[in-house]
Amino acid sequence: MSRLSLVLAIALAFSLAGPPPAALAQNQDTGETPQQPGQPTDSAPPAPLAIPASDIAIRSEGANVELAGLRSRLQPLPVVTLIADSLPGLAQAIGALREDPESEHLEELSTRRIRNLRQRWLGYKGLLDEEQAELASRSGTLEAVRDTLRQIRAVWERTEESAVEDDLPQATLGQIRSVLVAVGVADTLLRARIEVVLTLQNQIALEAIGVSEMLARVDVADEVARTRLFTQDSRPMWQAILSPEGAIVGVAKLRRSWRDDSAAVIRFARNYEERLYIHVALLIGLLILMIVLRRRSEDWAEEDRALETTAHIFARPFSAALLIALLINRWMYPQAPEVVFELAQLASLVPVLRLLPGLIPRRLWSALYVLAALFFMQMMAGFEPDASLVQRLLLLVTTGLAFAGLAWFLRSGIAVEFASRGRVWRALGGLSRAGLVVLGASLVANLLGYLSLANMLTRATLDSAYFGLVFFTGAHVVSGLVRVLLYTRFVGQLNAIRSRSSVLARRSTAIVNVGALVAWLVATLALFGVLQPLLGVLTALLTADLAIGSLSITLSGIIAFALAIYLAFFASRFIRSLLEEDVLSRIDLPRGVPGAISKIAHYFILAIGFFIALAAANFPLDRFALVAGAFSVGIGFGLQNVVNNFVSGLILMFERPIRVGDTIEVSSLRGEVKRIGIRSSTIRTFEGAEVIVPNANLISNEVINWTLSDRSRRVDIAVGVAYGTDPNRVIDILLTVAREHADVVERPEPMALFRGFGDSALDFELRGWIRNFDDFLRVNSELGVAVNDALHEAGIEIPFPQRDLHLKSIADRSAAESLKSLASADRDEIP
Repeated sequence: MSRLSLVLAIALAFSLAGPPPAALAQNQDTGETPQQPGQPTDSAPPAPLAIPASDIAIRSEGANVELAGLRSRLQPLPVVTLIADSLPGLAQAIGALREDPESEHLEELSTRRIRNLRQRWLGYKGLLDEEQAELASRSGTLEAVRDTLRQIRAVWERTEESAVEDDLPQATLGQIRSVLVAVGVADTLLRARIEVVLTLQNQIALEAIGVSEMLARVDVADEVARTRLFTQDSRPMWQAILSPEGAIVGVAKLRRSWRDDSAAVIRFARNYEERLYIHVALLIGLLILMIVLRRRSEDWAEEDRALETTAHIFARPFSAALLIALLINRWMYPQAPEVVFELAQLASLVPVLRLLPGLIPRRLWSALYVLAALFFMQMMAGFEPDASLVQRLLLLVTTGLAFAGLAWFLRSGIAVEFASRGRVWRALGGLSRAGLVVLGASLVANLLGYLSLANMLTRATLDSAYFGLVFFTGAHVVSGLVRVLLYTRFVGQLNAIRSRSSVLARRSTAIVNVGALVAWLVATLALFGVLQPLLGVLTALLTADLAIGSLSITLSGIIAFALAIYLAFFASRFIRSLLEEDVLSRIDLPRGVPGAISKIAHYFILAIGFFIALAAANFPLDRFALVAGAFSVGIGFGLQNVVNNFVSGLILMFERPIRVGDTIEVSSLRGEVKRIGIRSSTIRTFEGAEVIVPNANLISNEVINWTLSDRSRRVDIAVGVAYGTDPNRVIDILLTVAREHADVVERPEPMALFRGFGDSALDFELRGWIRNFDDFLRVNSELGVAVNDALHEAGIEIPFPQRDLHLKSIADRSAAESLKSLASADRDEIP
């Protein structure tokens, strides 16, 4: 059977796969489409049908209304007018930047100047791309209007021909021609709008080509500047100091450098005016939030020791809000000039120096302030003219002080002392030793005239240390904000979050810390100039094709597939918790419905996540459909029971004959339903065992559900009394016992029944209902004891089982003697 199913699956796969690849390739080479059976050879659109004469009047009115709407869509758009007005000024600015000495002499620029120039060109490219996108959208609208006009013209021209042939009245012909005239007016207006848009698109395309060429030149200059790192680009320090003309040239370059940086900041403020307002509003909103949460964080810190650091952060709300606002600069202004980011780094010194002392040991405070001073000196050296004597001296002093500070830190024993506190502090010691080596190399390079290398090494080392402090402080601010938000009243109303607040706080802190670490690592690699080569290697590795037959798999596709599946499970778990604890629990639904909704949502999200994972992995869904169709036949033979249980699970969820919490009886199994899965269900017996039952057994077999409609249960107590007892008195006693028990309900009323004459007693039965099925054994026991006590107090005997033996006369003497001998033997055995 398995071989037969495999053969059928392969045959079905080949039948569904279509033509072979060679045929497809041949069709693609010739540009022909395979002819389908019954498909006409002429692909021209069918001719439009004429409008019936009886409908011309009504249709003409509708056509005029539609044409009026099209003419309104052809009115000049403000955005197109703005592009047309601003394009000459933008082209002039691009031309001025192209003629700028820095753009003409790229090979003479430092790495910092090249980055600034790239940002300026990227800013112009972004503006051109935005304008081109607006014009493309407008062009698409105009093309849609043109298609509509063509359809209307074709229909009404065909209607005019038909009207002339049928010799319709002149009034009708006039209505037709009025529509055609309106179409002509709209078409003339359309042509004018298309001409304007196409002209602007061509002008912007020409400017974009020039900008792309300049960006390519800038990239080449950047690569050349990186190759100059290991070449001597300046005189040795002792020769530069003895040169008398260096200071004069330096002053002139300094003035130009400050002028260029000031102009870049002004252009930035002008180009990003709206985003600056949004940024300021975000800062004010964060400040208000920090102030509101400050007092509450102090109260919560007294209850939770983990919030002590958070209370320190919220005690300085402006610094915390400012730091978060500055951390998103790169995201808010991706094409801003480099000087803007440098000024933002200087501004971030204030919140870092205000917040960080409360987050690190007191013995490191002095090192923190020294590092801030060195970073400030290094930034000032960057604003000096390239290769000037002042810049080299500032760089030399900064590097020397940093080298001495790191050497003192490593030799003082502080690093060894803090290494015992954990992996983070041990890593800090290792990074300090690496920084000492790099700074030493920078000192030697600066003295020997390798200025570009020295500048890069010192700048990268100090910037990396500073970014580490910034991201470390920012991570504490963000994680503290998340922790405090988890304590707020609004979030506390969500049961799914309140019950997991500690877990969410730990995981959010871990996520924020990992994000800060990755951000610092990326920034450090970029500062040392190894990020792009490393990304190139990783990209090549992730995009390398692994061909398995006709299927091509990449490592990035596998990672994307796994990540999408993980996120689908995470989203499903979160949404299920939210539904079960905060949404469905607040809605009055029949028992079992919330669980069914939760499970359906779970599988629905997983199904969507699976298809998203396939799309993320670039797996063609048509192949998946073919493979699924082919293997469904073979799998169907081998997994009949699994499919049966799966369908049975769906029936259990939708029909709900049993629900979680029900007490059921299946064959010899009796217990409480703990889980209803898609394949099997779990039943916990009263003895404590958990039994996995296939769902098909719960559908196909007879199931006794003791708690389907409610949890009430009848308790039956059977009792027998001695013959000669008054039955009415016994019934009264039994009813009294039932009514006096607290768990026996009044409705339905308890019943005491005389069941008949037994062999040893008069048989009675007490029946009473209880509300909770779980109390059955306890109430049954208590009622039995109470009945026994009540009958004993009333003097009513509960007899033992009795047997009466009646002997008839025996004719046979031998038999009688035998009985006597047996009786005498029994008497002899009794002591």
